[in-house]
Amino acid sequence: MNRDFRYQLTAIGAPGPNLYIAEKISDNRFKIAGGKAGMEISWQVTGIRHDPYAVANRIAVEEVKPAEERGYYLHPKAYGLPEEKGIETVRNPLSSPQIRKLAKK
Repeated sequence: MNRDFRYQLTAIGAPGPNLYIAEKISDNRFKIAGGKAGMEISWQVTGIRHDPYAVANRIAVEEVKPAEERGYYLHPKAYGLPEEKGIETVRNPLSSPQIRKLAKK
């Protein structure tokens, strides 16, 4: 279901100027050629998902954050910041931690 594959090869321990993809992906396999016998290679293959869900719900690679949301985080605790630095504080001020604390009183 995937398409537009990209191959990345990296020789480990020694230069590998003659490394190449000998056969593209077919039946979930591909072949690497070149280099020296016994050489260690790190490889990565990426592609574009083409299943119905992925086609209908493409993810934007990068979004420009609105000015009012700059400095706020999706997961502030992961950065050692208080809950008040969460982006929901800007998007939904009534759900901010301060409001919830006042509502409990």
